[in-house]
Amino acid sequence: MITIQAYYSGVELALFKVFTSAINEVCSKDYAPEQIKAWLPPEYDAVKWKERLECIQPYIAKFNGNIVGYADIQNDGYIDHFFVDSGYQSMGVGS
Repeated sequence: MITIQAYYSGVELALFKVFTSAINEVCSKDYAPEQIKAWLPPEYDAVKWKERLECIQPYIAKFNGNIVGYADIQNDGYIDHFFVDSGYQSMGVGS
């Protein structure tokens, strides 16, 4: 069962893993290596990543208690992040 909850402190690394998994293993099919390299940070910076997440306040998708995706929607309707872990593609997480 997929559940959705608001962002909360302490899940930053798990969300970073979803982000990198989606880009490296899913998006890489549609983007050039140079684009993927530009998209991903060279290393995990816990402070910057936490600041980014606190700014966008994403909703977190969990499957059987595991974080499998996340997305945000801003007041103006803009979506900055919408990522599903590569191992949970085509399972309804993004729906």
